[in-house]
Amino acid sequence: MTSWYKKFASQPHQPFFTNGVIFFILFITLFAFAYSNSLKLDTSLLTYHAYALIFVVFIQFF
Repeated sequence: MTSWYKKFASQPHQPFFTNGVIFFILFITLFAFAYSNSLKLDTSLLTYHAYALIFVVFIQFF
């Protein structure tokens, strides 16, 4: 387990990419619940979409 983590952490892009994938899954789940009307949000989905685009795509993936 330790050797896996050392190998994973030694390449700086991998933790960022993994974090980006996790946030992507969370935001897709948020959008699915919002569009199915089982989740009522106070702000528009455009705000959440902009947050995901700016802070997840540009920072985590690039």
